[in-house]
Amino acid sequence: MNRFNRLPLTEKQTEIQALRVQDVLILADPGEVFISLADQVSQMLPGWKVWVTGYSNDYVGYIPTPDRYALVSKEKFNYPAYFVPLILGDFRLSDDIGDVLVRNLVRLGESVVQTDNSKSEPNSPAR
Repeated sequence: MNRFNRLPLTEKQTEIQALRVQDVLILADPGEVFISLADQVSQMLPGWKVWVTGYSNDYVGYIPTPDRYALVSKEKFNYPAYFVPLILGDFRLSDDIGDVLVRNLVRLGESVVQTDNSKSEPNSPAR
């Protein structure tokens, strides 16, 4: 139980990926992202059909929202934020992990979209 008292993990090397098929962006991450975070990614890439997929090339457990790090009491920890990392034998992630992942998935999605200069907007005519 002393592991809960340690500082959160602020860095972890893992992989995210992006694939574009016409007007669909598939953004892959190594965990189970809470739906509100996946919705943020979609909203930040307007005009694209965005699928955020999990468990891709790694398994880091849940990517919870910051409110899941709030302790109910000293004896009661939140399952996705505290117990899953313990089950995986890892430190808990920093409570801003969702924001970090959202920023990086959006940045990667934008880079995939921008690599094809002939089609900067979805549904534009092909050349």
